[in-house]
Amino acid sequence: MRALFGTALILALCGAATAQTPKLRAGVWSVSVTGEGQTGATRMCLNDDVQERMSVFGAQAAGGSCDKTTLIPNPGGGWLYRSVCDHSALGGGTSVSEGVMTGDMTSGYSSRTTVTTTGAQVAHMNRTVTVSGQGVYEGPCPSDMRPGDMII
Repeated sequence: MRALFGTALILALCGAATAQTPKLRAGVWSVSVTGEGQTGATRMCLNDDVQERMSVFGAQAAGGSCDKTTLIPNPGGGWLYRSVCDHSALGGGTSVSEGVMTGDMTSGYSSRTTVTTTGAQVAHMNRTVTVSGQGVYEGPCPSDMRPGDMII
């Protein structure tokens, strides 16, 4: 399956982009995510242009509902991120995502994100979920993958 944008981990990194935000090395990244007893994997081809578009997408996803997003250097290394998204117009309540991402962003990274949702109309959506992920650089994008392509 091909898609334009990457996984939540990539969006977390790119969603609050500023001039000082680290960029992932251009090429193919394998990303694995574990949470709630489930594991997922994605392989994606990135370049600077795709990361710029993902940054805009991350900040404006769901009609601009995530207007309180920060990404700051972590004194212990890596980056701390936090996003507050108001999905109440759609019945989804408010989600607060907080996490830390570490790694050199050229050969790999790891992250841990906690998402707390409150005020959702569907009761089981009101909960806290923790997701861990790792991204590993594989090398240049092969000829059958264009920047922005993602295989799930």
